[in-house]
Amino acid sequence: MKIRLAVPLLAALAAFPAQAQPRWTFQVSLGEVANLETSLEIRQEGSPRIELDADYENRGFEAPLYYSLRAGRSGWELELIHQKLFLKNRPPEVQRFDISHGFNLVTINRAWEARGFVWRIGAGVVVAHPENEVRGRELDPGDTNLGGGYHLAGPALQAGIEKRFELGERWLLGLEGKASAARAQVPVAGGEAEVPNAALHLLVGFGFRGR
Repeated sequence: MKIRLAVPLLAALAAFPAQAQPRWTFQVSLGEVANLETSLEIRQEGSPRIELDADYENRGFEAPLYYSLRAGRSGWELELIHQKLFLKNRPPEVQRFDISHGFNLVTINRAWEARGFVWRIGAGVVVAHPENEVRGRELDPGDTNLGGGYHLAGPALQAGIEKRFELGERWLLGLEGKASAARAQVPVAGGEAEVPNAALHLLVGFGFRGR
């Protein structure tokens, strides 16, 4: 997956008419994620590379919670999905491999209404907060490229469908299912790891419409 694919994708989406009212909408959602099994490759200087089919937990209702924040107007949206990854099938060389303070997907979405649903598709980036220990060497948070343990890690795509229920003029309830795909590269002590991810998301959220 290359980040350059996101640009023509969003350009094509601009052709979809935005049928929602032209006012700001803000939504907060909680939910759970099913991570599909994907490859994981860890490269550490002076040692053989580690390759496996990774099986991740999400632990959506354990702190820090899995959530989505989304703001939009006239069919365009900015969304943050705070996803988490906890590697379950760690090989003996890997003492810990978590991205628990966020395998964050930050996307620009195009949304439109059709057949009683809100459909959306988006593209953006992964901002990850890796926590790992490989062969007894723990990652220093200072080795991340954004500082504070956060790392701009790679491209991300998402697509979703949402059913909205009106709760008066200003408030709404949303039930949403979405799929995401991302390719991320995060640091490990003395090396790096390739961490692609594909996941299915189920969310329940409340929204507020501004004027």
